[in-house]
Amino acid sequence: MANVWQNILASDALCNHLRTPNNPCLKTLYLRRRALLLQEKSTKVSSSEESFRRSYLQLRSTILFERYGVPKEILCSRSRSVSLRGMNVSLSENKNHNSQDDRYMTIQQMLDHHKEAISNLTFAKDEASLLACASFDGTLSICEVSPICRVLHILSGHAAAVTDVHWSDRNEWLLSCSLDASLRLWDAQTGKCLRIFRDPTKSSINCCAFLPSNNNLVVAGNKRGMVQILNISTGIFPLNGSSQIGAPVTCLTCDGLGRLIWAGDDRGYINSFLVDSATGRLTKGRRLEIQPSVRSQGPLVTSISFTAWAGRGGRDPSLLVSCAANALFLYKSVYFRLIAGCELQLRYVSFLNRIVDEQGGLRLKRRCPLAHHQSKIRSEFCPVSSQPGAWCPNLVSGGEDGCIYFLHVDATSTTTRRIPAHASAVLSVAANYNGALLASGDSRGIIMLWGKPSH
Repeated sequence: MANVWQNILASDALCNHLRTPNNPCLKTLYLRRRALLLQEKSTKVSSSEESFRRSYLQLRSTILFERYGVPKEILCSRSRSVSLRGMNVSLSENKNHNSQDDRYMTIQQMLDHHKEAISNLTFAKDEASLLACASFDGTLSICEVSPICRVLHILSGHAAAVTDVHWSDRNEWLLSCSLDASLRLWDAQTGKCLRIFRDPTKSSINCCAFLPSNNNLVVAGNKRGMVQILNISTGIFPLNGSSQIGAPVTCLTCDGLGRLIWAGDDRGYINSFLVDSATGRLTKGRRLEIQPSVRSQGPLVTSISFTAWAGRGGRDPSLLVSCAANALFLYKSVYFRLIAGCELQLRYVSFLNRIVDEQGGLRLKRRCPLAHHQSKIRSEFCPVSSQPGAWCPNLVSGGEDGCIYFLHVDATSTTTRRIPAHASAVLSVAANYNGALLASGDSRGIIMLWGKPSH
């Protein structure tokens, strides 16, 4: 029965970018109050009240149509088109597109318990309903987003903005890092801080992650350009477990086996490292410049994500890179050899559809346009769809224009659609493992949850 209220909220969200376009605060306040109405009135509903709500939705659709010109069949809950088709400004349209193929169509809930920008959102691994949120207000939160949306724990303790958060493989722990030059390990069940680790250089930490093959080891990148391995069981930074790249580390990710680490910096480079998951030893790999720049420094790399399989259009292991050059870059893996005492065969990255020579030279073929000039915006791979013939995005990203960007990239083309969802820059997006929910967080601390419509 709550679905009717969700459809009402979705209808209003559909027109929100047209409502008071010069006052983003009012737009946010409007949807926030609509979401509160959903939370308060969605329980203990009689059949007569349910019928009244459906009538109200029909009336509301008529009003929105007359005010903003959005077709009523898109706003009506009985239509299957409360969707991206009505909400987006398409950069590359497919006229044969069927609205039934859209993945994330309606806004389900809003959360506003964080007071400053959302730096990262991440769903628990193989868990559809647990969401971890990191914020510049110095706190983290663990939320249950299905079937009831609620905040389970507020994790306080960092003395400055929280810049990253990461789940362990079994969702037992959360790892967070902050501008206060510390890493913290949290019990995800109780919300208690288990251990605090200080950066040896007393530098702000911008990113962190568990090593997939050994969750006793974590990797962190700081403002001094150091990539460091830490043993959270002993609290020791292993010998030869650190390396400097010469510029502040802004983001990092690991491959699925924990053998490779990629780190991005604020000068537009991606640096790779071979890691020994038993000892924590780091060995430098290659350094790639994403895009030459006319500025004295290259564009800021803000996000790196890894997947072993990007979908039917990209079967190779892939990296997705957000870069403050109004672009989103997709890479695929190739092999190269590194001589470091012994010959090691490593997986590395090249641009999608590039020609790679024997020496590892690269040639750019294309990139995906995105509204991203200076903010620390994150992007993610979408779960692979099993529905044959459906238009399903395999990439999703935030944007500085307040939109969520959905991209479908195959061997020959890129299709981009965007939802004008937030009243400020969308800094982080995350999809749960089965693709049923998408979370987006903006620079004002607002988190929106998107899901498939009810029929």
